[in-house]
This record gives sequence, structure tokens and C-alpha cells, in this order.
Amino acid sequence: MFTTFLQHAWLSFRRAHYFERSIGIKLIIGFVVLSMLWYIHLIARILPGFLQELYPDKLPHELYFSVLFVLFLSDQLMRLLGQKLPRHKIAPYLHLPIPRKKLATYTLLRSWLSPFNIYLILVSFPFLRRVIVPDFGMEAFWMTIIGLVLVAGLSHSIVIWAKTSEKMGLVIWYAGLAIAAIFSWLFFHEIKDASLSLGMAMMSGNLAVFAIPVLLVAALNYLALQNLQKSYTLVVTPAVSKFEGSGYMGRLFARMPVYGPYWDLEWKLLTRNKRPRANVYQWPFAILVVVAMISASFNESTMVSFYPIMLMFMGSFGFYHLQYTFSWESRFFDFIAVSTIDLQRFILAKYYFYTGVALLQFLMLLPIIWFLQPAAVPMLFSLMLYATGPVFALLIYLGVSNSTRLDPNKKAIFNFEGTSGILFISILLVFVSLVPVAAAGLLLPWGKKTGIYVSTAITGLAFISTHKWWLSATARKFARKKYHNLNKYREQ
Repeated sequence: MFTTFLQHAWLSFRRAHYFERSIGIKLIIGFVVLSMLWYIHLIARILPGFLQELYPDKLPHELYFSVLFVLFLSDQLMRLLGQKLPRHKIAPYLHLPIPRKKLATYTLLRSWLSPFNIYLILVSFPFLRRVIVPDFGMEAFWMTIIGLVLVAGLSHSIVIWAKTSEKMGLVIWYAGLAIAAIFSWLFFHEIKDASLSLGMAMMSGNLAVFAIPVLLVAALNYLALQNLQKSYTLVVTPAVSKFEGSGYMGRLFARMPVYGPYWDLEWKLLTRNKRPRANVYQWPFAILVVVAMISASFNESTMVSFYPIMLMFMGSFGFYHLQYTFSWESRFFDFIAVSTIDLQRFILAKYYFYTGVALLQFLMLLPIIWFLQPAAVPMLFSLMLYATGPVFALLIYLGVSNSTRLDPNKKAIFNFEGTSGILFISILLVFVSLVPVAAAGLLLPWGKKTGIYVSTAITGLAFISTHKWWLSATARKFARKKYHNLNKYREQ
């Protein structure tokens, strides 16, 4: 029976949309994957020496083990946001006379086939091999890798148990994460020492260190299996779109003249389905990332490396969402096609919406960054102007030609649905566009740093001041293509 399940799982994977892409897109995806692997290898070569210079009294593997508990909590947070129980995988079998226990077991086994269970080992493998094998041998290295596999398995089992439980299981999980985060903050040095001891015990092959996670993984998976069998509707109910009222945000937008109804519509499109809603909820974490990066390592020498990364964050939610802005609304195209909607105002309101989100994010960051690292404020301000100017212009204009079709009820993380050449080209152009802007800034008479900031801000202001002109061009292009896009989306 499970052999048949596995065969069907492979066929489902092999017939997925990303295998139907053109050879060019497959080559680009392959190049990106190989580049990521190369960067991981490069970091593994550079990081030990870098850590040795910063912490000469500590060995690199000891530094890694000392943050093992923090890595575990970070992994739990990522799984909280992105890992879902693969309920939809059993949908093809619901009309067959298959026992409920087998469906539950299959769902549980499929949940282990997740990128969340391999990324930590994949990233850590070359680094640990480089710092452990020369001094401690291959046996200690493999013991460490086995320990990391058990750590990932324990993290996975906790998540699956919580998400197959009733609401009380999720409450316990959320409360446990919050308490663990608070204790990590209050007793950081004690937890760091305990984490180091755990890592050294793993490396030495202490059986108790391996036995306890194995028992916990087995117990949590048994409980998850029981939960799946008891909560049969939790397993078989597919994700559905629900109509929801405007709520507080809708009433707020309704009070605003001219663009209020369009912003209410935009908010509904973002929050009514799982995929865009997940991205909305993840956006506030970007603020924490910016604060952490700026306060930890920003200075004049790192400005060049910070520039493209901070550009993404200062574009806020719009930097990501505007790549798909018309594809996300595929289920809304019927209304657009048959209505006398003012397309120029529709797209103009969309631009104002995401520009307002970027401005709101900057205002939230401003007092924090001003207190922690005031020298970074001009950079963030100039990048916010650049992101809401030429970057948004490029993303919106090219988004009209985006041939992507997206399922709004699928997950948002580790989901390559929607990958296309237009998206790769648009993001590549965004980052390449910084080169001439920075070069122009170097020619200004105010020094390297100030010149680049001024050049970036002026370019952004130029596009912002002419936004009605280039948005009207986008609206005309959209009007020419909307019926073509409508037929394409009806193929779903």
C-alpha cells in the first residue's frame, strides 16, 4: 500500500508545474541552486578564520555549539510561519476504501519530506566538516551530524504534534516558544554554556544525548498519529477561500475619499487567502531583521554590501508582492474584465497602497535606528525613496507581462510556483540599476557615502514625482493585455 502511495507521490511531484517550465527557466533555477551551494561552501571556508579573529579564545565548533539552542528556537519560528501539515496530499484517495489509519500514517510520513528538515544540515555540513575533522576525526564529525539530524527531527515532531492537536496544543506550543525566548534573553550566558555542553556531548558520542531526542521524536509522532486519526476532518478538509467582511481596516479605508474603496479591495485580496495572508503576517519580522543587521554590523566599510539587502527591506511588503501583483488577482480578473473600473485609478491606488506601507515601515524604524545607529538613517531614507520610485515602477510595469498563475491557498515559503523568466529579469534589473546610481554618486563633491545617498534619493524622487506618467503607461499596457491574461487564468 505504501509503495503505491510513494509512486503516486512521485507522479504528483513529477507532474508539478515547475517541470513544465521552458529549458531556459530550468537552467536559471539550476544556476541559482548551484550558486547557493557554492556560497555555502565559500562561507564554510571563510567563516572559521573570521570567527577565530573575532573570538581568539574560542574554537569555531565551540562557537557553533554555543548557539545551538538559539538555532533551535529560530527553526521553530520558521516552522511556525511556513511549515504546514500536508493535508491536501491525501485528497486523491478520499473516494477510495482506504482505512483512516493508513491515510493518517501517510500524511504523517509525507510531513517529514519537508525542506525544513534538511536546510540546517545542508548549511552546517561543510562548516562543521572543516572545523571538526582536522582536530577530532570523521567519527566526531558524523556524530555531530547525527545529533543535528535528531535536533531537526525533534523540531519537526514538536510542530507536527502541535498542528495536529486541538487548539490547546497550539496554545501550549506558542506559550512554550514565548517562554523559551524570554529565558534565552534573560539567561543568555547560562543557556549558551548548556548549549555548548550539549554540542560537545553530541560530538563525543554520548548515548544519552541521542537517546532522549529519539524517545521524544517517537512519542510526539505517536501522539500526532493519534491526533490525525481522531481529528479526521483536520486531515481531509481542503483549504478553502472564505468570504469575510471588510472589518476594521475596510471601515477605515471606506472613510477615505477617491482611493478608499480600492485600498479596501487591495486589503481583501491580501488577507482572504492563505498564501498572500502568510506574507502579510511575515512582513513585520522584516523590521526586526533590519534593526538587528543595522545595530550589529553597520559602518561605512559595510555600506556597499548592505545596500542591495536593505533595498529589499525598505521596499517593504511591496518589494515582494508587486512582482506578482496581477497574478495574485487571477480570481478577480472576471470582475476587472466586465466592470467599468478605471484601470489607471486602480493601479494608481495600488501604488499608493504599497508606497504607504513602505513609508509606515520607515517611520516605525526611524526612532529605533536613530537611537541605535543614527549614521544609518540617511541610507535607509534614500533606499526607501529608491524602492518606492524606480523599483516599484519596474515591478509594476513588468508585472503586467508576468505569465504566472498562482494558487492563493498554497503555502508561501519554499513554494516555487510562479517562477518565471520575467521575475528573474525584473529582480536582476532592480539590483543592477544600483550600479549606475552609485557610480553617479561617486562623482558628486560630497564624499563617497553622502554622494551615493544623494544620488539614490534624487533618482527615487524623480520617479516618485513622475509616478502618474509611468503608471498611466502601465494602465494602458494592462488594458491591452487583460483579456489575454483572463483567458490564461481560466486555464486553471
